[in-house]
Order: sequence, then C-alpha cells, then structure tokens
Amino acid sequence: MFKKEQIKTRLGKVGMDFPPAKIEKLALFSNHLLSTNRKINLLARGEEENFLERHLIDSLVALPLLEKEKPPLMDIGSGGGLPGIPLAICCPKRPFFLVETREKKAGFLQEAVRELGLEEVHVIQERVEDLGKNQEFREKMGVVTARGLAPLPSLIELSLPFLRVGGILLAWKGRGLEEEIKNSEKALELLGGVPGKRVSSNLLGKPHFLQVIIKEKTSPERFPRRPAAIKKRPLG
Repeated sequence: MFKKEQIKTRLGKVGMDFPPAKIEKLALFSNHLLSTNRKINLLARGEEENFLERHLIDSLVALPLLEKEKPPLMDIGSGGGLPGIPLAICCPKRPFFLVETREKKAGFLQEAVRELGLEEVHVIQERVEDLGKNQEFREKMGVVTARGLAPLPSLIELSLPFLRVGGILLAWKGRGLEEEIKNSEKALELLGGVPGKRVSSNLLGKPHFLQVIIKEKTSPERFPRRPAAIKKRPLG
C-alpha cells in the first residue's frame, strides 16, 4: 500500500507537484485499485510492483497536453480508470466520461468515483462502437484518451467520432509507433485527423510515447463501424 509521502516523493522526482488534497486522492485511488486487483483483473500480471511509474505517473504525463479550456474529456476502454481517474483528480472541475464495456470493471470505476468524491466524473458501461453513434456524445468531446486499447488505425476509428473539430486524441503507445502511424494514413484521412506532437516518456527504461492526433474535419456518420467490421477490416 502506498503512503501519501511516498507518492509525493515519486511525483517530485519527475517534476510533478500537487497540493496535499490531490496527493491524498491519488494515494486513495492507487491503494483502492491495487486492493481490488486481487479480486478482479484490473492490471496485467506483475505490474503491481512498478505501479506508480508504469501506471500513475504515466497517466499524469498527459496533464500538460490538456487544453486550458475545459471541454469534456472521455477515457475509452477505461478499465481500472487509467488514465481517466488520475487526470480527473488533478482537473476536478472538468467533466470526464469513463467508458468501459465490462460490468465488473465499470462497477469498480463507479465505486472509485463515489469514494473519491469526483462529482464531474461519469461512468458509462457501453461498447465504444455503440456509444459513438449516440448524438449526445458524438463530436462533443475536447479530448479522448486511450491507453493500451487497440492498434492506432482502429483507435482512430473508435475515438475521433467523439471529438469536436479541433479536439485531440491522446494515445499511449510503445515500440512500433512509427509503423502504427504509417498504417493509420487511411483511417486519418477518412476520420478527419492528423498526427500532432509526440511526448516521449521512457519510464522504467522502456520506449514509451504519448501520441497526439488532432481532429481537423467532421467524421462521417458511418464511423465507427460494428466491432466485427473493425476487427476483420481495419482501416490501415
């Protein structure tokens, strides 16, 4: 279990400084996630040991990329709430939507949001492909985040329909990013996106990147396609 002082020190080593109230909530969330992970699979095996660097700090790397204005942010395939909940803790007045298909993980997210008192965070248990057709959310988001969800061509198809023109996708990626971008040319053209800046985050000595995709044009209504079509005929 992590103490507040331990988290504050680790964050300080990478130049991150937060007030005590946010540090306390980051500690509560981290410990709650690790405790729940013993009951349901929220993290891959062996990732608890380096949780702070591999997951918490890695999520918070996105903070400087968030727009100064506060349009809604959507975290798709939220799973254990990474990066959505740490970002929401640090941006408490911004509306967040955490989208998760699986019931147990969505239940964890709802419990965590309630315990942390994150009033602007809303959990949606639904397939991303279905939610992307919902006009309540389509082209309403300023930011979409996705961490370890899908190859970039498929991720572009899933996420850009949620973004308003000028919004950004933040995609956490590792080795092979250049090839993924090359394979995404068709998806970018069809969905109205262009590659933006890339932030290198070599935590634990492994190549790791946060890739920005900027939405420049409205996405056609036919996207996202059904899950089977995305899987069988990716846009790459």
